Amino acid sequence: MKNSILAMAIAMTVSATVSAQQQPALQLPPPTPAQAPVLDSRPQPAAPATTTTAAVPAATAAPKPKARRAAAQRKPVQPVDPYADLPINEPAREALRRSDAWSGNNAATVSTGADGRVVFVFGESMPTVVCSPLRMCDIELQPGEMVVEEPHIGDGVRWSVSPGIIGEGANRQTHVIVKPTQAGLDTNLLIPTTRRMYRLRLVSSETNYVSVVSFSYPQDQRAAWDMAIAKQAAEEDEVVAELPAMSVDALDFNFGVTVKKGRPRWKPVRVFSDGERTYIQLPQGTTHQDAPAVVALARDGSEQLVNFRLRGNYVMVDRVLDRAALISGVDGQGERVEIEHRCAVRSVFGNCKG
Repeated sequence: MKNSILAMAIAMTVSATVSAQQQPALQLPPPTPAQAPVLDSRPQPAAPATTTTAAVPAATAAPKPKARRAAAQRKPVQPVDPYADLPINEPAREALRRSDAWSGNNAATVSTGADGRVVFVFGESMPTVVCSPLRMCDIELQPGEMVVEEPHIGDGVRWSVSPGIIGEGANRQTHVIVKPTQAGLDTNLLIPTTRRMYRLRLVSSETNYVSVVSFSYPQDQRAAWDMAIAKQAAEEDEVVAELPAMSVDALDFNFGVTVKKGRPRWKPVRVFSDGERTYIQLPQGTTHQDAPAVVALARDGSEQLVNFRLRGNYVMVDRVLDRAALISGVDGQGERVEIEHRCAVRSVFGNCKG
């Protein structure tokens, strides 16, 4: 019994082996190039992590109306206040702003004068004068102006300030000589004079410097014009006061004016008489230096001196002139204008009736 069972087991085993040998082998396709393994003995870096970004729909690319309104209502960025760290109130901050705006006025006028002078307009800004070690900066004041006390400088240790005076009397002129001891300095200078206070900023450079600094004075020019206009008005008032207090109809305007020589700018515009004096009106702007002399002409042509005076633009002669000459220049090389009283009414025989 046992032998038969063993024989059956051996037979089943042999049959299974033969069946396996008779089955065809499984055929696999050759590997593609993408699947082929890369044989490299060098260490390979780790592959970076890949982040996948979701596509944004086109409808969400433009900001929403609410977002646009918020962007429009956003306040502009305010400039930084350079005085924020100072424990001062707003009026003091405004004073600093105005002072800085004046002292650093970039629109200030700078021009060139004689002998290389750099000319600043006084009072327009705080002029900055650049100086250099081993060089002199010359600050030139107005002629006739005198320094009343020693100039005040913020850094009196590394800057030297000394005077220089030229001329005498009304032509006396003061110069303030400034020199730094090193480059990279920045200070200010005050110069008190008999006419004004000069305020300047001093900066030192290694090689750059301004040799001569001077000023123009618009206030003085305006004051000179104001004085001239006031003087002219006073003279005209004086002339009006001396004119006869009578009606214009009583004045005699029957005078002729003839230019005999030259082209005088002072040719009279009007001549009239009040029966006692003769008034010769010259053009506006005629000065005492330009005004002519007046001589009376006799019937034989000889010249006679007469008393006259200039009031404003009027020449007033203390007599009634029949003929006269107005002369400027000397030695017959000047200009000459003659005036003649003409007859207002003549008789039937041609004679003048008064």
